[in-house]
Amino acid sequence: MERDAHRMAELAVSDERSRISREMHDIIAHSLASIVTLAEGGRLASREKPELATELFGKISDTGRGALGDVKLLLRNVDATQDDAPARGVANIRDLVEAVRVGDAPESGITYREYGTPVELPAGMQLALYRVAQEAVTNMLKHAPGCCGEIELRWGDREVLLRAVNSCTDGADAPSSDRRGIAGMRERVELFDGVLRVTTSDASFEVLASIPIPAIASKGQA
Repeated sequence: MERDAHRMAELAVSDERSRISREMHDIIAHSLASIVTLAEGGRLASREKPELATELFGKISDTGRGALGDVKLLLRNVDATQDDAPARGVANIRDLVEAVRVGDAPESGITYREYGTPVELPAGMQLALYRVAQEAVTNMLKHAPGCCGEIELRWGDREVLLRAVNSCTDGADAPSSDRRGIAGMRERVELFDGVLRVTTSDASFEVLASIPIPAIASKGQA
C-alpha cells in the first residue's frame, strides 16, 4: 500500500509538471509569435503608415501584458487550489484572432467565424478549445505568415467543432502532427473524449477538433 501510495504521488507530480509545461508552451509560444509578427509589420509600416505602426506597437504591448498576466495566474495556481474559472474560454477566441489583425497588414489575413447556438461548457473544456485555437493561430503566424487563415467555431446539438485552416506559403515547412504544439492540442481534446484531426496538403494546413457537448450544458449561455 505504501508503494502504491508513493507511485500515485509520483504520477500526480508528473501530471502536474506536464500540465504546467503545456500551459507555458501555449502562452509563451503564441505570445512570442504574435509579437514577432506584429513587430515586423510595425517596422514595415513605420515610414509609409505611421498611424498603423502605432496601432501595431500598441498590439505588441497588449500581447506582452496579456502573456505576463497569464504566466502570473499560472504560477499563482501552482501554489494554490485551482478553481473552476479558466483563464481563457471560448468567448475569448474572437479577441485572440483580432489581436493579430490590424488594418491591411499581412497578419490581418486570419479571420474568425462562429456558427450555431452557443452552450455553457465546463471551464476545462472551454480552456481546451481556447488553447487549440491559440496554437492554431501561433502555427499560422510562424509557418504561413501573410497567408489567409480562418478559425471557425461550430455549435451542434451533440458536439462543438473548432476548425483552423490556412493556406501554405511556398516552401514553408508545415507543422507535423507529432510536434509538441499539435501533440498538446490532441492531449487537450482527448481529455474530453474528443478527436483532433490534422490534414496537410501542398495548398493548405487544417486542424479540426471535435468535442462532445455534455448533457448538462445549457443553451445560449456560452
